Formats: sequence, C-alpha cells, structure tokens
Amino acid sequence: KCIAKGDVVVVDDNFGVRIDGGIEIDFNGFVDIVDMLGGIDMYLTAAEAPYVSTNSVEGVNHLNGRKALNYVRTRKTDDDFGRTERQRKMLVALFDKLRHSDMETISGIIDKALSMIKTDMTDETIASLIAALLPKISTLEITTHCVPSKGNFMYGYARGIQVLIPDNQKIRDTIEAEYLPFSNK
Repeated sequence: KCIAKGDVVVVDDNFGVRIDGGIEIDFNGFVDIVDMLGGIDMYLTAAEAPYVSTNSVEGVNHLNGRKALNYVRTRKTDDDFGRTERQRKMLVALFDKLRHSDMETISGIIDKALSMIKTDMTDETIASLIAALLPKISTLEITTHCVPSKGNFMYGYARGIQVLIPDNQKIRDTIEAEYLPFSNK
C-alpha cells in the first residue's frame, strides 16, 4: 500500500495509526514520471476536459505530465472526493502502464524516480522491496481507498462553510481492519 508522506502525518496525527514506508513526490517529479512513461491515456468527462487543457475533449485523451497534473489537481468540477478519486485513478493507470513495460524501461524509471522521492525508508529497504517486487510486477495490482469513507463522517457547518465532521474512531477502526491488516494496533 502506498500512502503519500504528508498523508501519513495526517493519518497518524488524527487517527493514531502509524504508517511506515510513506513516499512523497513533488509536482515536478510527478510530471517527469508521467513523461518518462510516455504519457497516460485517461477518460475525461465533459466537465474535466477544459481544466486539463484547451484541446482536451470528453472521452479518452492522451495526457503528458503537465496535463496529467492538471487532471489530478482540478477542484473546479466537483468536490474533494472527486479530486482524490481522479488522483487514485491516475495512480492506478500509471502503475498499470509501468507493469506492462519492459524491464529496461521499468529499471530506468525506478532509477530516475528514486532521486525524486522523499521517504522514511532506508536505501537498503527500498532496494530489497524493488528486488522482491520487480520479478512479480506484471501480476501486482493496486487497490485504492478514500479516508474518510462513506459512513465515517457527517456533513456540518463551521463559520458558514460546509465541512466534514469525521468519526475518528470509526475511521481508525476502518483503517486498521481494511487498509492496514498488519498495523501496530
């Protein structure tokens, strides 16, 4: 499971669940990785297309790194749940493209990407994970989750603005039961 490093702090601070092995990459690194993969094909809705680029249309579009960043960052078409759903779709699509690449391409991308990430893992840990997972990459799959998920929050208002009021215990229980079966409970 990959969780961005900034999200690790949020999960730990708010829900008391410690996550090891977080990975963080900045926007420029994201753009570079998408471009290293030769871009990505994504389905855009009519509402999303104008925020990706002036020549994007409803349907499948080939996105370079900059357009992919526009896609995952847009907040104008819906809410934060929609934006994070786009981010999850993009990560799955990028991983799917990577896992269907040849070993030379995969190795080159991993080598370049390692210089772009921040993590709490040691170089040795990263190397051992790569060594263990690389031979299996074509069969690996990513699952994604949203925190908070439905049923773990209520809508409310603070200073006239609609906000989510989380049920922190329910969220913690969900994270531990479904997302982190080997967490330190």
